[in-house]
Amino acid sequence: MRAWRAVEHGAPRDVLRLDEVDEPTPEPGEVQIRVDAVTLNFNDIDGIHGRYRTVPVPAPYIPGMEVLGTAVAVGNGVDRSLLGTRVVAIPSGAHGGYAEVAVAPATMTFPMPESVPLPGAAAVLMPFHLAALSLLFVAGPLAELRPSVTTTRPLHPRPCRPTCCRPLGAPGPEPRAPA
Repeated sequence: MRAWRAVEHGAPRDVLRLDEVDEPTPEPGEVQIRVDAVTLNFNDIDGIHGRYRTVPVPAPYIPGMEVLGTAVAVGNGVDRSLLGTRVVAIPSGAHGGYAEVAVAPATMTFPMPESVPLPGAAAVLMPFHLAALSLLFVAGPLAELRPSVTTTRPLHPRPCRPTCCRPLGAPGPEPRAPA
């Protein structure tokens, strides 16, 4: 398969190469994804430069922290009903997405409805993930995050204490017809 590899750290135009590499196979708890779209975010660029300290990866490596595609194989312990589903995911190790096929932990792989068009479908995961984590740390154990779109899993199961906070991202009242 083809993948963009950072053959060393430096400016992307100088160090990225489109190479033939082995296709990754899912380990237990992972999902193999045939990639349709990827994002280019600041952390990827910082990683290619060798400056990303949160998830440092030695070169050579395949960048890419987010993918959109179709689940084509699963490792042991992963629900097989995910096969054939359009998904967004953060690949294992938070890199490896700039490839035709990537693997991701099942816990970081989420169904993406076909009704959500590109590029939004590919770009929603990391900002949503970071926003949820930020709210968790800012609001602490007092808030329950409830996404305003339907998901298959709760983001944060802690109960909200109504006297201290209000649910974040909860749907509001039904829209009214214009007068």
